[in-house]
Amino acid sequence: MEKHIYRNKFIVFSLVFFVLNIINSYLSSWTKVNALPSAYLRDSFMVVNSIIGDAAFFAVFYGLGILIFKSDNARYRYMIVLTTFFSLLYFALSVFISNYGMFFSFWNLDLFTRDTGASESFVFVLQSIFIIIRGGKIIFFIPIIILTFLYYYKFIRKEEEKTFSSSFPGFRRWLGGFVIAFLGIFFMGSSYVSYKEVNKGTWYEDNASALYAAESMGVFNYYVFEAFDYAFSEKIPEKDDLIEEKIAELKIKLEQHQYVNQINILDGQNYGPNLEYKGIYEDKNLILIQAESLNQFVIGLEVLVDGDYKELTPNINKMLEKSIYFNNFYTAAGIGNTSDSEFTVLTGLYPTGNKYTVFNHVGVDLPTLAESFKNEDYVTKSYHANVGYYYDRKNVHVNSYNFDEHISEEDLKELGVYDENRIVHRWISDLDLLRYVASDVKTINDQGKKFFGMPITISTHMPYEEDLNLFLEKDRFFSADYSSIEYPLLGYLEHISYMDFCFGQFLAELETLGVLDNTIIAFYGDHGNSIDFLDTMVPNANLFRNKFRTMYEIELGRKDLERRFVQRMLLSRVPFVIYDHNRTEAPVIQDKVRNTTVVSRTISNLFNLKQEYYFGIDGLSNQPFFAYCPRNNNIYIGDMIISSQSGEYFDCDDVVNYDAYRRNLIIKKYKDLKDFNDKLLELKVFPALEEAEE
Repeated sequence: MEKHIYRNKFIVFSLVFFVLNIINSYLSSWTKVNALPSAYLRDSFMVVNSIIGDAAFFAVFYGLGILIFKSDNARYRYMIVLTTFFSLLYFALSVFISNYGMFFSFWNLDLFTRDTGASESFVFVLQSIFIIIRGGKIIFFIPIIILTFLYYYKFIRKEEEKTFSSSFPGFRRWLGGFVIAFLGIFFMGSSYVSYKEVNKGTWYEDNASALYAAESMGVFNYYVFEAFDYAFSEKIPEKDDLIEEKIAELKIKLEQHQYVNQINILDGQNYGPNLEYKGIYEDKNLILIQAESLNQFVIGLEVLVDGDYKELTPNINKMLEKSIYFNNFYTAAGIGNTSDSEFTVLTGLYPTGNKYTVFNHVGVDLPTLAESFKNEDYVTKSYHANVGYYYDRKNVHVNSYNFDEHISEEDLKELGVYDENRIVHRWISDLDLLRYVASDVKTINDQGKKFFGMPITISTHMPYEEDLNLFLEKDRFFSADYSSIEYPLLGYLEHISYMDFCFGQFLAELETLGVLDNTIIAFYGDHGNSIDFLDTMVPNANLFRNKFRTMYEIELGRKDLERRFVQRMLLSRVPFVIYDHNRTEAPVIQDKVRNTTVVSRTISNLFNLKQEYYFGIDGLSNQPFFAYCPRNNNIYIGDMIISSQSGEYFDCDDVVNYDAYRRNLIIKKYKDLKDFNDKLLELKVFPALEEAEE
């Protein structure tokens, strides 16, 4: 009788172990817990198949525990340790989601597994660990508490019973452990095969995200098979005839992008560039600055400091008076962050989102903005204060993006720009980098040549900790004892003030050198700052105002109390500004939705450049457009945010601009665009570099 009771207790404890871990798996993909990605609406197959996949995964470890440990007491502790390990993984997943707004994929590890920046990336993670882990969800540790409580307060036994009592004694231990582990492996495979069969021939066969797959077959079950795919994908190629068929279809569609005028994906009308602006900057220099972590909300922002509202970006504000300003503009960066922005701005294509473009989708002769400038006899250079092998820029920028030269930290040291007494956060400061770029403009113009330069800033990179070298030539924006705003937002705003100062000094240097009148300055934010700034701004609205507009960020934060949609939108919204020092007309404000895929075509039209392929649209045209975020597959159109995954939506202006039918149509158009875009990259439709050279 007593043994029967103990056996029942073991069964109950085991069931609790399975149930709690399966619940954790479900919570990890539930929007209420991990808010940034919208979960897909699970159908009955996804629910049942994911439970089977999760239960099977845990069964494998459960069976191994029965094989390895002889007593139930040891197995109890084993299950608690396993649950602790799994809970830590769920917590780590929530940390990743809070920082990147997407579900983790093994392809996201490329930066840490290659010799093109792994060590620098590890240093960055260690330095930023306290800001990175802020988004982790402690709810995933609840199963540890429950199992530990059950063990110590309900199931504890006498010492001799702890040691010798077993629900699987003798031969039953080997048989039971082996059978359970084997069935676990079998049903893991069955769940995976079922997932593949159900999605065969559908859009998800080629385009399923990590989140969709995890929801369909269980989180850890999915990761087991994805790890295999990540490790061996190059050794298991797709059938050649199937690839050739797909490439042939893509090339037919690609031909349509050789024409300046194209059929718009939304309304079916034929559009071309805005002829009013065609060639207005022809033969001028262009400096296109990719600004690190520059969000739209800081432009024109004023902060209450010592009783007065103080402009955060006075130099940028002044630039806007002589600019074309895109104020409803979004980044298209995927997991590759800065490197993805470089790619999409130069090509007009989207990154796939889950893979680093520079590691997986280059090595081909891409049609780029730099190449278009070179064809018009421009000297073209890109600049970054980091080492040249990071993101493989030294290779990619020259061979795939077609710049004449990439200037990296190694080159800047040889040129005498590096000064260890002036570095900011381990790198040459943006101030010194931009001053060198200004001198380069002068040198090249003195040789009678036109210049296209692309400096990529870095001083405003997270974790936004104070660096005294920020204040070598400028005053603090916030006093040292300012306490109304807390870190990390306080540090971010201080760094943006420094960026604004660098921009002002850059313009002054160009003017001193006599090249500002013939130089167009454009800049855009590469991606957002990963800070939930609404947590500070909404309850402290009196601290903030904007020089140019109402603080719609605060208004939207109050409407969307869960912040799921508003936070995603604001983290993706960045500025794009084209400044002309000689402009005498009123500034142009483009408030239609645009994103970084339009930069290449917009600039090409302004400078009267020819392109081999015209991706994106001319941002100054009036044609309808939607932007999408490759990380979480949100669609931005008009004043509406639509999740292509769940179908949920949020209207910023309180008016439903698109009814259910039109929203579904927009999602279909998005799927068509993403399928075409991603296959262009995955199947390497563009000529390999070796072929291009021949």
